[in-house]
Amino acid sequence: MLLMLKDIPLLKMNPDEYIFEVYRQDLLPYDLKDRFEHVISQDLQYAWKIVHNIRSVQDFLSSRVLPLSRKNAKKIYNLLGNNQHDKLRVAFLCKGISLLDDYWVKLCSDQILWQDVSIRENPLNEIFTQVALRGSSLSLQGSITTPETTTDGAYAKGWKRENGRLYLYKKGYESHIEVMVSKLLDQLEIPHVSYEHAEDDGDYCCKCPCVTTDTASIVDAGVMEAWCNRTQKSFIHYVLSIDAEHFYQMCIVDYLISNPDRHSRNWGFCYDTDTTKLKGLHPLFDHNNSFDPAYMSNPDADYIVLPGQTMRQAAKYAAKKINVTYKRPFTEQDFLTQRQYRSFMSRLNDLGIKQKDGSA
Repeated sequence: MLLMLKDIPLLKMNPDEYIFEVYRQDLLPYDLKDRFEHVISQDLQYAWKIVHNIRSVQDFLSSRVLPLSRKNAKKIYNLLGNNQHDKLRVAFLCKGISLLDDYWVKLCSDQILWQDVSIRENPLNEIFTQVALRGSSLSLQGSITTPETTTDGAYAKGWKRENGRLYLYKKGYESHIEVMVSKLLDQLEIPHVSYEHAEDDGDYCCKCPCVTTDTASIVDAGVMEAWCNRTQKSFIHYVLSIDAEHFYQMCIVDYLISNPDRHSRNWGFCYDTDTTKLKGLHPLFDHNNSFDPAYMSNPDADYIVLPGQTMRQAAKYAAKKINVTYKRPFTEQDFLTQRQYRSFMSRLNDLGIKQKDGSA
C-alpha cells in the first residue's frame, strides 16, 4: 500500500511482511509528522517499532472515517456493506479520501492517478447524499466517489455539487442557528465560513461551501496539539505565533454566541497542500450549537479551548489584544429569540465592543 499526496508517494507499507518505508518526511500529514520510529534491522526493538509505525498509519486512516455517532452513519456503513466497527476497512475501500486535504491510499500495483479519485474533480454518487442527509434506505449503485464516509459531526448532513462547487447541507432546527450566527459574524467582520438558507426535498436546511481547494487544506486543532506534544512545543504559544489575531477573534466570538462546542475538531489551521506549510487559522465554522441556554445563563462557564479559563476571561483578555467592531447596530430581528439577543448584547457591552463609527 502507498500513502499518497496527490500523485506523490509518501510512504509504503505492507503489514504482513513488516515492510515500512517513508519516502517524503516533509510532506507527511500532521497526524504522522514526527511520529515514526527510526528502524534498523539490528535493533532489538525492530519488530515493535515496525508495528508502531504501521499502527500509526492505520490510526490515521481510521480517523478519516465518519463516526458512528453521526446521524445516519449506520445507514452509510450498511450502504457500503461493511461492519460498522471496521473503520480501517472502510478507509481502504474509499481510498482514505477526505475533503479536508489531498491525501489518499492505493495499492502499489494500482495505476490510478489523483485526478481519477479526487472528490473535487469527479461526479458524486447522489445515493450517498440521500442516505446521509435524509436517512433514505437505498441500495448502492455506481461508484463510491463520495465525501459522506469522512464528514465528521453528529447531525444529518450531506454534500451536493452546485454550479461546479461543493456545498455541505445540514438539516434540523440548528440550521437556523447556523445561518443566524453567520450573519452576526458578517456584521462583526470576522472571517468565517458563510452559511445560507437552503432546502432539500422540501425540508429546511443550511448550506456552506467547501473551504478547501487543490492548494489549500485544513488540519484540526487536535491533530496539531498532538504534533506539538510530540515535538515538545507549547500548543497555545505555537497557535499564537502562527495566527494570534484570529485566535483572539475566536475567543471573543465563542463568548458572544455562548458556544459550548469549540472542541478540537471544530477549529484548526489552513495550510499549503503542496508544502504542508501552515498559513494561519482557517475561517470559523460549525456554530449550530451556539446560544446554548446553560452557557447563556453562565458567562463564567469553562472555555474548552483554554483549560483553566472561563469563556469570559478568555474573551476579556482577547478584547484587550485586538480591536473588534461591528458595522451596524444589532437588533432583535437579527436573532431567533429575545433571550439570544439580550445575552449577545450584554456580552458585547461587557467586552466594550463598539460600532465602527465609535458609537456604542
